[in-house]
Amino acid sequence: MPELPEVQTLCTGLRSAIAGKRVERVVLFRENLRYPFPEHLAASLEGTIIEDVQRRAKYILMPCGSHHIIAHLGMSGSFTVGHNALANRHKHDHMIWQMEGGMDVVYHDPRRFGFILLTDRDQWHTHPMIASLGVEPLEDECSIAYMQQHMRHSTRPIKIWLMDARIIVGIGNIYASETLFRARIHPNTPAYACIDKAEMLRACFRSVLHEALASGGSTLRNYKNALGTTGYFQHKFQVYGREGQACFTCNDTIQNITHAGRSTFFCPSCQAEPAS
Repeated sequence: MPELPEVQTLCTGLRSAIAGKRVERVVLFRENLRYPFPEHLAASLEGTIIEDVQRRAKYILMPCGSHHIIAHLGMSGSFTVGHNALANRHKHDHMIWQMEGGMDVVYHDPRRFGFILLTDRDQWHTHPMIASLGVEPLEDECSIAYMQQHMRHSTRPIKIWLMDARIIVGIGNIYASETLFRARIHPNTPAYACIDKAEMLRACFRSVLHEALASGGSTLRNYKNALGTTGYFQHKFQVYGREGQACFTCNDTIQNITHAGRSTFFCPSCQAEPAS
């Protein structure tokens, strides 16, 4: 699933391409993705101007007319910009916006776990998908004091804590594993036991996210940016997806354990498990 760096990279590309442009026509090729497309989606968007493309957590936000579009890429979704999309439509292209000036925006999603929602322009922040989200990891609101407050009584593994979007948004499976390797923290360590390491942990997830942003995100299967090109941070992974391979730091073997059904990669030497 695309995480913060991938969604931010996509938003930046879309903003450059379509912000300030009018939607002339909306073409839908099915009735639903994860959820049904909003009723009257085409009528609501046609003739409006996409004023901006913003990100909140892993959501893409686009104010237009009296509405706010809330989009999520799911596991395999992508927005790309180009020309002649109707004539050159690909399998799994589920929605096309024809913009003024001849540019097209295509939503492509093989697994159809993404979704497109509409909300009232001034009410997007109270939408159930948005209202309960935690702080942005790269913003000042993600302070050491804030992290320690939420760590203090949490017995959950720190890997699960990092991925809880009710606390900090945008740190998914890839970047949680990479963060904990940099911090030399075993992923099973209880969150409360990391309270004295909060400053280091924040520095590590911020450096990982900044580097991933600079690399255009990570492409494992489907992710592409707005121009249809892939990211390349996956070539810099230290542990993620490297089970059975040698650690670049100590030469021990990278291992894989499961947290809440998700794979967690770590080095047993660099990230020694705390004594029970």
